[in-house]
Amino acid sequence: MNDKTIEVTSNKITSIRVTQKAKKMLEALAIKKETHEDIILRLIKMANNLSEENGSKLIERGNVTGTKYERVHRTFKIKTEKAKYEVVCTYNDLVLLSMLKNNKRLKGYMSNRNRDFDWEVDLEIVNVRIGEGKWEAPINLKNKDGKEYLLIYLVVLKEILEETFDINIYEITALNDYFERDKWEKAYKENNLSLDSFNSDVQKKLGES
Repeated sequence: MNDKTIEVTSNKITSIRVTQKAKKMLEALAIKKETHEDIILRLIKMANNLSEENGSKLIERGNVTGTKYERVHRTFKIKTEKAKYEVVCTYNDLVLLSMLKNNKRLKGYMSNRNRDFDWEVDLEIVNVRIGEGKWEAPINLKNKDGKEYLLIYLVVLKEILEETFDINIYEITALNDYFERDKWEKAYKENNLSLDSFNSDVQKKLGES
C-alpha cells in the first residue's frame, strides 16, 4: 500500500557562507541523517512556533510540565485496496517534542529535572474525497464503511509518527497489521513513543470500531 503520494517541487539552489564553527554547531543539532537544509528548515519552524502566540510550546507550573500545541492542517493522498482518497486532517504539531526526544543534551537536561513528556497526536479527519468525486464529511464514509475509515485514520497516523520522529514502524506493514493492537503497542514501545498517544490515538480508536 502506498500510504502517501509525495509531490516534489523544484527549487533553485543557493549557497550560504558560514564559518567552520557555525557549520559544526549546525551539524551537532542534526537528527540522524538530516541534511544541512533539513536542519535549518526544522530550526526555522521551531523558532516560528516558539515566537508565535499560538505556536507549540512547553508550559511549566511548579513540577508540572504541559504542552500547548499548534494545530497542523494537511492533506494526505492514500490508496487502499478499495479506492483512492484525498484526506484533509488536523493534528498536534509535535516538532518541539521530537527535538526534545532526539537531542541528547536537551533530553538529559529534562531527565535531570524529572520531566517526562507525554503527548497525543489528536488526529482528526475533517474532509474526504474519494477518487475524483466531491469533498464530503468524513462521517459519511465512517457510516458507510467503518473499517475503511479506520484504516485511513491509522495509515495517516503512522505516516505522521514516522515523519515527525524520523522512525520506521516495521511492525505495521501489511493491511491487517493496522488493526492489531499488540503490534501498535510494540511499535510505540520500541520507538519510545508516548503511551498517552497509544492509548488515545490508537487503542481508543480500535475499541470504537
